[in-house]
Amino acid sequence: MGNTVISCLRIYTFILFNTRWCRCNENSPNNSTERCIPSERAALLNFKHNLTYFDKDVSSSWIGEECCNWGRVVCDSKTGHVLELDLSGDGTNSFLKMNKLESLVYLLQLKQLESLDLRFNDFTYSSIPRFMGLMKELRFPSKLEYLDLSNNKLSGKMPTSILGKLSKLRSLDISYNPLEGTILSKTHFANLSTLTYLCMSHTMLTLNLPSNWVPPFQLLELFADTCKINGQIPPWLQTQKYLYKLHLSSANISGFMPNWFHTMQQLDWVVLSDNKLSGSPIYPINFSTINLSNNSLSGLIFPKGSKAEVYHQANEINLSNNYINGSFPEGLGHIMPYLTILYLSNNQIEGPIPNSLCHFTSLVTLDLQNNSLTGVIPNCWGLGQIMLNLRGLILSNNQIKGPIPESLCQLTSLIFVDIQNNSLSGEISDCWANTPLSFIRLSYNKLKGRIPCFNNIISNKFEISDGFYLHLNDNMLSGGIPVKKV
Repeated sequence: MGNTVISCLRIYTFILFNTRWCRCNENSPNNSTERCIPSERAALLNFKHNLTYFDKDVSSSWIGEECCNWGRVVCDSKTGHVLELDLSGDGTNSFLKMNKLESLVYLLQLKQLESLDLRFNDFTYSSIPRFMGLMKELRFPSKLEYLDLSNNKLSGKMPTSILGKLSKLRSLDISYNPLEGTILSKTHFANLSTLTYLCMSHTMLTLNLPSNWVPPFQLLELFADTCKINGQIPPWLQTQKYLYKLHLSSANISGFMPNWFHTMQQLDWVVLSDNKLSGSPIYPINFSTINLSNNSLSGLIFPKGSKAEVYHQANEINLSNNYINGSFPEGLGHIMPYLTILYLSNNQIEGPIPNSLCHFTSLVTLDLQNNSLTGVIPNCWGLGQIMLNLRGLILSNNQIKGPIPESLCQLTSLIFVDIQNNSLSGEISDCWANTPLSFIRLSYNKLKGRIPCFNNIISNKFEISDGFYLHLNDNMLSGGIPVKKV
Protein backbone atom coordinates (compact mmCIF):
# COMPACT_ATOMS: atom_id res chain seq x y z
CA MET A 1 0.00 0.00 0.00
CA GLY A 2 2.17 2.93 1.16
CA ASN A 3 2.09 6.37 -0.43
CA THR A 4 2.88 5.39 -3.97
CA VAL A 5 0.67 6.75 -6.70
CA ILE A 6 -2.17 4.41 -6.98
CA SER A 7 -3.95 4.23 -10.32
CA CYS A 8 -7.65 3.45 -10.25
CA LEU A 9 -8.39 -0.22 -9.69
CA ARG A 10 -11.19 -1.29 -11.95
CA ILE A 11 -11.75 -4.99 -11.46
CA TYR A 12 -15.46 -4.72 -12.17
CA THR A 13 -14.88 -2.72 -15.34
CA PHE A 14 -11.98 -5.00 -16.30
CA ILE A 15 -14.21 -8.06 -16.16
CA LEU A 16 -16.90 -6.38 -18.23
CA PHE A 17 -14.40 -5.14 -20.80
CA ASN A 18 -12.81 -8.56 -21.12
CA THR A 19 -16.22 -10.16 -21.49
CA ARG A 20 -16.94 -7.76 -24.32
CA TRP A 21 -13.54 -8.25 -25.91
CA CYS A 22 -14.42 -11.90 -26.34
CA ARG A 23 -16.79 -10.70 -29.05
CA CYS A 24 -13.82 -9.36 -30.94
CA ASN A 25 -12.51 -12.87 -31.36
CA GLU A 26 -15.69 -13.69 -33.22
CA ASN A 27 -14.91 -11.03 -35.82
CA SER A 28 -13.31 -13.22 -38.44
CA PRO A 29 -13.45 -12.62 -42.20
CA ASN A 30 -15.29 -15.90 -42.58
CA ASN A 31 -18.23 -14.77 -40.47
CA SER A 32 -20.71 -13.74 -43.15
CA THR A 33 -23.36 -12.62 -40.66
CA GLU A 34 -21.13 -9.89 -39.26
CA ARG A 35 -20.67 -6.97 -41.61
CA CYS A 36 -19.64 -3.41 -40.85
CA ILE A 37 -22.27 -0.70 -41.24
CA PRO A 38 -21.02 1.48 -44.17
CA SER A 39 -21.83 4.77 -42.44
CA GLU A 40 -19.96 3.66 -39.32
CA ARG A 41 -16.95 2.57 -41.35
CA ALA A 42 -16.88 6.01 -42.99
CA ALA A 43 -17.17 7.67 -39.57
CA LEU A 44 -14.18 5.75 -38.23
CA LEU A 45 -12.07 6.60 -41.26
CA ASN A 46 -12.95 10.30 -41.03
CA PHE A 47 -12.13 10.24 -37.33
CA LYS A 48 -8.80 8.57 -38.09
CA HIS A 49 -7.85 11.21 -40.67
CA ASN A 50 -8.26 13.99 -38.08
CA LEU A 51 -5.80 12.49 -35.59
CA THR A 52 -2.06 12.47 -35.14
CA TYR A 53 0.15 10.09 -33.15
CA PHE A 54 -2.14 7.34 -34.30
CA ASP A 55 -0.98 3.86 -33.43
CA LYS A 56 0.78 2.40 -36.48
CA ASP A 57 -0.56 -1.10 -36.04
CA VAL A 58 -4.10 0.12 -35.69
CA SER A 59 -3.69 2.66 -38.44
CA SER A 60 -2.59 -0.06 -40.82
CA SER A 61 -5.46 -2.33 -39.76
CA TRP A 62 -8.14 0.28 -40.40
CA ILE A 63 -8.42 -0.58 -44.07
CA GLY A 64 -10.81 -2.68 -46.08
CA GLU A 65 -14.58 -3.06 -45.93
CA GLU A 66 -14.96 -5.04 -42.71
CA CYS A 67 -14.41 -2.50 -39.93
CA CYS A 68 -15.48 -5.08 -37.36
CA ASN A 69 -12.13 -6.76 -37.95
CA TRP A 70 -10.16 -3.58 -37.33
CA GLY A 71 -7.98 -3.23 -34.26
CA ARG A 72 -9.56 -1.68 -31.17
CA VAL A 73 -13.06 -1.92 -32.62
CA VAL A 74 -15.73 -4.22 -31.18
CA CYS A 75 -18.97 -4.79 -33.06
CA ASP A 76 -22.21 -6.45 -32.20
CA SER A 77 -22.00 -9.98 -33.59
CA LYS A 78 -25.56 -9.81 -34.91
CA THR A 79 -26.15 -6.26 -36.10
CA GLY A 80 -22.60 -5.20 -37.02
CA HIS A 81 -22.95 -1.92 -35.11
CA VAL A 82 -19.81 -0.64 -33.41
CA LEU A 83 -20.27 -1.10 -29.65
CA GLU A 84 -16.84 -0.25 -28.30
CA LEU A 85 -13.83 1.87 -29.22
CA ASP A 86 -10.57 1.45 -27.32
CA LEU A 87 -8.48 4.50 -28.24
CA SER A 88 -6.35 4.43 -25.09
CA GLY A 89 -2.61 5.02 -24.87
CA ASP A 90 -0.28 2.67 -23.07
CA GLY A 91 0.65 4.95 -20.19
CA THR A 92 3.93 5.96 -21.82
CA ASN A 93 2.95 7.01 -25.30
CA SER A 94 -0.26 8.73 -26.33
CA PHE A 95 -2.37 6.69 -28.69
CA LEU A 96 -3.72 9.80 -30.36
CA LYS A 97 -3.60 13.55 -30.36
CA MET A 98 -6.86 15.17 -31.28
CA ASN A 99 -6.07 18.17 -33.44
CA LYS A 100 -9.58 19.54 -33.12
CA LEU A 101 -12.19 18.54 -30.56
CA GLU A 102 -14.71 18.81 -33.39
CA SER A 103 -13.29 15.50 -34.60
CA LEU A 104 -15.78 13.96 -32.19
CA VAL A 105 -18.50 14.77 -34.70
CA TYR A 106 -17.53 11.71 -36.72
CA LEU A 107 -18.34 9.42 -33.81
CA LEU A 108 -21.97 10.55 -33.98
CA GLN A 109 -22.55 7.95 -36.65
CA LEU A 110 -21.80 5.21 -34.09
CA LYS A 111 -25.40 5.11 -32.95
CA GLN A 112 -25.01 2.05 -30.71
CA LEU A 113 -21.67 2.97 -29.10
CA GLU A 114 -21.62 1.79 -25.48
CA SER A 115 -17.96 2.11 -24.50
CA LEU A 116 -15.41 4.81 -25.31
CA ASP A 117 -11.91 4.53 -23.82
CA LEU A 118 -9.79 7.66 -24.38
CA ARG A 119 -7.40 7.37 -21.43
CA PHE A 120 -3.69 8.22 -21.72
CA ASN A 121 -4.00 10.62 -24.63
CA ASP A 122 -3.14 14.22 -25.39
CA PHE A 123 -5.92 16.78 -25.67
CA THR A 124 -3.36 19.62 -25.28
CA TYR A 125 -5.04 21.04 -22.17
CA SER A 126 -8.37 21.44 -23.89
CA SER A 127 -11.09 22.82 -21.69
CA ILE A 128 -13.27 20.04 -20.34
CA PRO A 129 -16.38 22.28 -20.57
CA ARG A 130 -15.70 22.65 -24.29
CA PHE A 131 -15.01 18.93 -24.64
CA MET A 132 -18.07 17.83 -22.70
CA GLY A 133 -20.21 20.60 -24.10
CA LEU A 134 -19.39 19.47 -27.60
CA MET A 135 -20.56 16.00 -26.70
CA LYS A 136 -23.87 17.51 -25.60
CA GLU A 137 -24.17 19.78 -28.62
CA LEU A 138 -23.55 16.86 -30.93
CA ARG A 139 -26.04 14.71 -29.01
CA PHE A 140 -23.42 12.11 -28.26
CA PRO A 141 -24.83 8.56 -28.21
CA SER A 142 -27.07 8.21 -25.16
CA LYS A 143 -26.36 4.49 -25.03
CA LEU A 144 -22.84 5.15 -23.75
CA GLU A 145 -22.18 3.01 -20.67
CA TYR A 146 -18.38 3.32 -20.27
CA LEU A 147 -16.48 6.58 -20.64
CA ASP A 148 -12.80 6.80 -19.74
CA LEU A 149 -11.12 10.20 -20.13
CA SER A 150 -8.35 9.58 -17.62
CA ASN A 151 -4.74 10.70 -18.00
CA ASN A 152 -5.42 13.26 -20.68
CA LYS A 153 -4.73 16.98 -20.48
CA LEU A 154 -8.28 18.15 -19.99
CA SER A 155 -8.68 21.17 -17.74
CA GLY A 156 -11.31 23.59 -16.52
CA LYS A 157 -14.63 23.09 -14.75
CA MET A 158 -16.98 20.16 -15.17
CA PRO A 159 -20.37 21.23 -16.59
CA THR A 160 -23.50 19.82 -14.99
CA SER A 161 -25.55 19.48 -18.15
CA ILE A 162 -23.60 16.87 -20.06
CA LEU A 163 -23.51 14.24 -17.32
CA GLY A 164 -27.28 14.35 -17.24
CA LYS A 165 -27.36 13.40 -20.91
CA LEU A 166 -25.24 10.32 -20.29
CA SER A 167 -27.88 8.71 -18.14
CA LYS A 168 -26.87 5.15 -19.02
CA LEU A 169 -23.30 5.52 -17.77
CA ARG A 170 -22.14 2.63 -15.62
CA SER A 171 -18.46 3.58 -15.50
CA LEU A 172 -16.96 7.10 -15.53
CA ASP A 173 -13.24 7.77 -15.19
CA ILE A 174 -11.93 11.36 -15.37
CA SER A 175 -8.87 10.78 -13.19
CA TYR A 176 -5.44 12.39 -13.64
CA ASN A 177 -6.69 15.55 -15.35
CA PRO A 178 -6.01 19.07 -13.99
CA LEU A 179 -9.61 19.98 -13.08
CA GLU A 180 -8.85 22.07 -9.99
CA GLY A 181 -11.51 24.68 -9.34
CA THR A 182 -14.52 22.55 -10.24
CA ILE A 183 -17.10 22.10 -7.49
CA LEU A 184 -19.21 18.97 -7.90
CA SER A 185 -22.71 19.17 -6.48
CA LYS A 186 -25.57 16.70 -6.41
CA THR A 187 -26.80 18.22 -9.69
CA HIS A 188 -23.84 16.67 -11.48
CA PHE A 189 -24.97 13.18 -10.45
CA ALA A 190 -28.76 13.63 -10.61
CA ASN A 191 -29.37 11.41 -13.65
CA LEU A 192 -26.59 8.87 -13.20
CA SER A 193 -28.80 6.18 -11.72
CA THR A 194 -26.92 3.27 -13.32
CA LEU A 195 -23.41 4.39 -12.27
CA THR A 196 -21.43 1.69 -10.47
CA TYR A 197 -17.84 2.84 -10.99
CA LEU A 198 -16.59 6.41 -10.42
CA CYS A 199 -12.96 7.47 -10.54
CA MET A 200 -11.96 11.11 -9.94
CA SER A 201 -8.46 10.50 -8.56
CA HIS A 202 -5.85 13.25 -8.90
CA THR A 203 -8.20 15.86 -10.32
CA MET A 204 -8.34 18.23 -7.30
CA LEU A 205 -12.12 18.41 -7.69
CA THR A 206 -14.10 19.78 -4.75
CA LEU A 207 -17.10 17.71 -3.61
CA ASN A 208 -19.86 19.88 -2.19
CA LEU A 209 -22.54 17.35 -1.30
CA PRO A 210 -25.06 17.81 1.53
CA SER A 211 -24.85 15.45 4.50
CA ASN A 212 -28.40 14.19 3.86
CA TRP A 213 -27.83 13.55 0.17
CA VAL A 214 -29.02 10.18 -1.12
CA PRO A 215 -27.34 9.40 -4.46
CA PRO A 216 -29.41 7.96 -7.30
CA PHE A 217 -26.75 5.29 -7.88
CA GLN A 218 -25.27 2.31 -6.04
CA LEU A 219 -21.51 2.34 -6.51
CA LEU A 220 -19.26 -0.69 -6.42
CA GLU A 221 -16.02 1.34 -6.55
CA LEU A 222 -15.24 4.96 -5.69
CA PHE A 223 -11.84 6.60 -6.17
CA ALA A 224 -11.59 10.27 -5.19
CA ASP A 225 -8.09 10.55 -3.75
CA THR A 226 -6.74 14.14 -3.76
CA CYS A 227 -10.25 15.50 -4.29
CA LYS A 228 -11.33 18.06 -1.70
CA ILE A 229 -14.01 16.64 0.55
CA ASN A 230 -13.22 19.15 3.32
CA GLY A 231 -15.03 17.61 6.26
CA GLN A 232 -16.06 14.31 7.76
CA ILE A 233 -16.23 10.99 5.97
CA PRO A 234 -19.19 11.61 3.62
CA PRO A 235 -22.39 10.37 5.33
CA TRP A 236 -23.91 9.45 1.98
CA LEU A 237 -21.45 6.57 1.71
CA GLN A 238 -23.59 4.59 4.14
CA THR A 239 -26.30 4.46 1.46
CA GLN A 240 -23.94 2.57 -0.86
CA LYS A 241 -24.81 -0.96 0.16
CA TYR A 242 -22.64 -2.70 -2.46
CA LEU A 243 -19.53 -0.51 -2.23
CA TYR A 244 -16.44 -2.70 -1.91
CA LYS A 245 -13.56 -0.38 -2.97
CA LEU A 246 -13.08 3.08 -1.48
CA HIS A 247 -10.08 5.36 -2.02
CA LEU A 248 -10.29 8.80 -0.35
CA SER A 249 -6.68 9.53 0.57
CA SER A 250 -5.39 13.13 0.71
CA ALA A 251 -8.96 14.45 0.60
CA ASN A 252 -8.80 16.80 3.60
CA ILE A 253 -11.16 14.58 5.61
CA SER A 254 -11.31 15.32 9.33
CA GLY A 255 -13.21 14.32 12.44
CA PHE A 256 -13.95 10.95 14.02
CA MET A 257 -14.58 7.82 12.01
CA PRO A 258 -18.36 7.20 12.18
CA ASN A 259 -19.79 4.09 13.83
CA TRP A 260 -21.78 3.25 10.71
CA PHE A 261 -18.47 2.65 8.90
CA HIS A 262 -18.22 -0.66 10.76
CA THR A 263 -21.58 -1.83 9.38
CA MET A 264 -20.68 -1.48 5.68
CA GLN A 265 -20.78 -5.19 4.99
CA GLN A 266 -19.47 -5.22 1.41
CA LEU A 267 -16.59 -2.79 1.95
CA ASP A 268 -13.46 -4.82 1.35
CA TRP A 269 -10.68 -2.43 0.23
CA VAL A 270 -10.29 0.95 1.97
CA VAL A 271 -7.68 3.72 1.68
CA LEU A 272 -8.22 6.80 3.89
CA SER A 273 -4.57 7.69 4.36
CA ASP A 274 -3.10 11.20 4.52
CA ASN A 275 -6.13 12.89 6.04
CA LYS A 276 -6.92 14.44 9.44
CA LEU A 277 -8.98 11.65 10.99
CA SER A 278 -8.96 11.53 14.77
CA GLY A 279 -10.32 9.30 17.53
CA SER A 280 -10.21 5.53 17.44
CA PRO A 281 -9.82 3.52 14.23
CA ILE A 282 -13.01 1.87 13.01
CA TYR A 283 -12.92 -1.01 10.52
CA PRO A 284 -15.58 -2.26 8.09
CA ILE A 285 -16.75 -5.59 9.38
CA ASN A 286 -15.60 -7.65 6.38
CA PHE A 287 -12.54 -5.73 5.21
CA SER A 288 -9.47 -7.40 3.72
CA THR A 289 -7.31 -4.30 3.13
CA ILE A 290 -7.35 -1.01 5.03
CA ASN A 291 -4.92 1.91 4.98
CA LEU A 292 -5.45 4.57 7.66
CA SER A 293 -1.85 5.78 7.74
CA ASN A 294 -0.80 9.40 8.18
CA ASN A 295 -3.78 10.56 10.21
CA SER A 296 -4.24 11.57 13.87
CA LEU A 297 -5.90 8.39 15.11
CA SER A 298 -5.34 7.41 18.72
CA GLY A 299 -6.31 4.77 21.23
CA LEU A 300 -5.85 1.03 20.85
CA ILE A 301 -5.27 -0.84 17.61
CA PHE A 302 -8.65 -2.43 18.21
CA PRO A 303 -10.68 -0.13 20.49
CA LYS A 304 -12.37 -1.46 23.60
CA GLY A 305 -15.73 -2.93 22.77
CA SER A 306 -14.69 -3.98 19.26
CA LYS A 307 -14.01 -7.64 18.64
CA ALA A 308 -10.97 -8.27 16.49
CA GLU A 309 -12.30 -11.80 15.93
CA VAL A 310 -14.79 -10.50 13.37
CA TYR A 311 -11.94 -9.37 11.10
CA HIS A 312 -11.08 -12.93 10.17
CA GLN A 313 -10.56 -12.08 6.49
CA ALA A 314 -8.09 -9.23 7.09
CA ASN A 315 -5.19 -9.30 4.65
CA GLU A 316 -3.46 -5.90 4.97
CA ILE A 317 -3.54 -3.32 7.77
CA ASN A 318 -1.68 -0.01 7.67
CA LEU A 319 -1.97 2.25 10.73
CA SER A 320 1.48 3.81 10.48
CA ASN A 321 2.11 7.44 11.40
CA ASN A 322 -0.70 7.89 13.89
CA TYR A 323 -0.93 8.07 17.70
CA ILE A 324 -2.03 4.48 18.33
CA ASN A 325 -1.10 3.40 21.85
CA GLY A 326 -1.52 0.55 24.29
CA SER A 327 0.05 -2.88 23.97
CA PHE A 328 0.24 -5.19 21.00
CA PRO A 329 -2.91 -7.37 20.95
CA GLU A 330 -2.53 -10.94 22.19
CA GLY A 331 -3.50 -13.76 19.87
CA LEU A 332 -3.66 -11.63 16.74
CA GLY A 333 -1.97 -14.35 14.70
CA HIS A 334 -4.82 -16.74 15.47
CA ILE A 335 -7.52 -14.12 14.99
CA MET A 336 -6.26 -12.98 11.58
CA PRO A 337 -4.74 -16.05 9.92
CA TYR A 338 -4.70 -14.47 6.43
CA LEU A 339 -2.91 -11.26 7.37
CA THR A 340 0.06 -10.64 5.05
CA ILE A 341 0.92 -6.98 5.71
CA LEU A 342 0.96 -5.25 9.11
CA TYR A 343 2.28 -1.69 9.27
CA LEU A 344 2.17 -0.09 12.72
CA SER A 345 5.27 2.10 12.53
CA ASN A 346 5.54 5.57 14.05
CA ASN A 347 2.96 5.14 16.77
CA GLN A 348 3.05 4.91 20.57
CA ILE A 349 2.59 1.16 21.03
CA GLU A 350 4.26 -0.03 24.21
CA GLY A 351 4.95 -3.16 26.20
CA PRO A 352 6.50 -6.48 25.19
CA ILE A 353 6.17 -8.28 21.88
CA PRO A 354 3.83 -11.22 22.64
CA ASN A 355 4.80 -14.77 21.71
CA SER A 356 1.54 -15.00 19.78
CA LEU A 357 3.12 -12.74 17.16
CA CYS A 358 4.95 -15.82 15.94
CA HIS A 359 1.66 -17.53 15.11
CA PHE A 360 0.89 -15.65 11.90
CA THR A 361 0.75 -18.20 9.12
CA SER A 362 0.64 -15.84 6.12
CA LEU A 363 2.48 -12.71 7.28
CA VAL A 364 4.93 -11.30 4.70
CA THR A 365 5.87 -7.91 6.18
CA LEU A 366 5.82 -6.77 9.82
CA ASP A 367 6.73 -3.14 10.51
CA LEU A 368 6.73 -2.00 14.17
CA GLN A 369 9.51 0.58 13.99
CA ASN A 370 9.44 3.83 15.95
CA ASN A 371 7.25 2.73 18.84
CA SER A 372 7.92 2.11 22.53
CA LEU A 373 8.15 -1.68 22.54
CA THR A 374 10.09 -3.24 25.42
CA GLY A 375 11.25 -6.66 26.53
CA VAL A 376 12.90 -9.24 24.31
CA ILE A 377 12.18 -10.55 20.83
CA PRO A 378 10.35 -13.88 21.25
CA ASN A 379 12.36 -16.96 20.29
CA CYS A 380 9.50 -18.72 18.54
CA TRP A 381 9.92 -17.82 14.89
CA GLY A 382 9.54 -20.52 12.25
CA LEU A 383 8.61 -23.21 14.75
CA GLY A 384 6.13 -25.74 13.44
CA GLN A 385 6.32 -24.33 9.92
CA ILE A 386 4.81 -21.02 11.13
CA MET A 387 5.80 -17.60 9.70
CA LEU A 388 7.71 -19.16 6.82
CA ASN A 389 6.35 -16.51 4.42
CA LEU A 390 7.84 -13.60 6.35
CA ARG A 391 10.15 -11.51 4.13
CA GLY A 392 10.51 -8.26 6.06
CA LEU A 393 10.91 -7.72 9.83
CA ILE A 394 11.29 -4.10 10.99
CA LEU A 395 11.61 -3.44 14.73
CA SER A 396 14.01 -0.48 14.71
CA ASN A 397 13.87 2.48 17.11
CA ASN A 398 12.21 0.77 20.05
CA GLN A 399 13.45 -0.23 23.51
CA ILE A 400 13.96 -3.94 22.85
CA LYS A 401 16.73 -5.73 24.73
CA GLY A 402 18.24 -9.19 24.94
CA PRO A 403 19.71 -11.42 22.22
CA ILE A 404 18.67 -11.81 18.62
CA PRO A 405 16.74 -15.08 18.68
CA GLU A 406 18.29 -17.91 16.67
CA SER A 407 14.83 -19.04 15.58
CA LEU A 408 14.82 -16.14 13.11
CA CYS A 409 17.26 -18.23 11.08
CA GLN A 410 14.42 -20.70 10.48
CA LEU A 411 12.54 -18.15 8.37
CA THR A 412 13.59 -19.31 4.93
CA SER A 413 11.90 -16.40 3.11
CA LEU A 414 13.29 -13.64 5.32
CA ILE A 415 15.40 -11.18 3.28
CA PHE A 416 15.05 -7.86 5.16
CA VAL A 417 15.77 -7.35 8.87
CA ASP A 418 16.01 -3.94 10.55
CA ILE A 419 16.39 -3.92 14.36
CA GLN A 420 18.71 -0.94 14.70
CA ASN A 421 18.63 1.54 17.57
CA ASN A 422 17.50 -0.78 20.35
CA SER A 423 19.38 -2.34 23.26
CA LEU A 424 20.10 -5.76 21.76
CA SER A 425 22.94 -7.66 23.42
CA GLY A 426 24.82 -10.92 22.97
CA GLU A 427 26.39 -12.26 19.80
CA ILE A 428 25.19 -12.59 16.23
CA SER A 429 24.64 -16.30 15.70
CA ASP A 430 26.53 -18.17 12.99
CA CYS A 431 23.20 -19.51 11.77
CA TRP A 432 22.58 -16.15 10.07
CA ALA A 433 25.38 -16.92 7.64
CA ASN A 434 23.23 -19.44 5.77
CA THR A 435 20.06 -17.39 5.45
CA PRO A 436 18.82 -15.66 2.25
CA LEU A 437 19.04 -12.25 3.95
CA SER A 438 20.03 -9.40 1.63
CA PHE A 439 19.45 -6.46 4.01
CA ILE A 440 20.59 -6.54 7.66
CA ARG A 441 20.60 -3.45 9.84
CA LEU A 442 21.65 -3.98 13.47
CA SER A 443 23.38 -0.65 14.12
CA TYR A 444 23.21 1.23 17.44
CA ASN A 445 22.81 -1.75 19.75
CA LYS A 446 25.06 -3.49 22.30
CA LEU A 447 26.03 -6.52 20.27
CA LYS A 448 29.44 -8.05 20.88
CA GLY A 449 31.65 -10.86 19.63
CA ARG A 450 32.72 -11.59 16.09
CA ILE A 451 30.80 -11.08 12.86
CA PRO A 452 29.62 -14.26 11.14
CA CYS A 453 30.71 -15.14 7.61
CA PHE A 454 27.67 -14.29 5.51
CA ASN A 455 27.26 -16.18 2.26
CA ASN A 456 26.64 -12.91 0.41
CA ILE A 457 30.15 -11.64 1.19
CA ILE A 458 32.05 -13.65 -1.36
CA SER A 459 34.56 -11.39 -3.11
CA ASN A 460 38.30 -12.08 -2.89
CA LYS A 461 38.68 -8.30 -2.75
CA PHE A 462 36.72 -8.14 0.51
CA GLU A 463 33.80 -6.36 -1.16
CA ILE A 464 30.20 -7.05 -0.30
CA SER A 465 28.34 -8.52 -3.25
CA ASP A 466 25.83 -6.38 -5.14
CA GLY A 467 22.41 -6.22 -3.53
CA PHE A 468 23.62 -7.14 -0.03
CA TYR A 469 23.45 -4.49 2.69
CA LEU A 470 25.03 -4.98 6.12
CA HIS A 471 24.85 -2.24 8.78
CA LEU A 472 26.58 -3.10 12.08
CA ASN A 473 28.04 0.23 13.19
CA ASP A 474 27.91 1.47 16.79
CA ASN A 475 28.04 -1.90 18.51
CA MET A 476 30.79 -3.65 20.47
CA LEU A 477 31.72 -6.15 17.77
CA SER A 478 35.32 -7.28 17.35
CA GLY A 479 37.40 -8.21 14.37
CA GLY A 480 36.65 -7.49 10.72
CA ILE A 481 34.04 -8.71 8.31
CA PRO A 482 34.95 -12.27 7.31
CA VAL A 483 34.78 -13.08 3.63
CA LYS A 484 33.88 -16.37 1.97
CA LYS A 485 36.63 -16.92 -0.61
CA VAL A 486 35.84 -18.21 -4.08
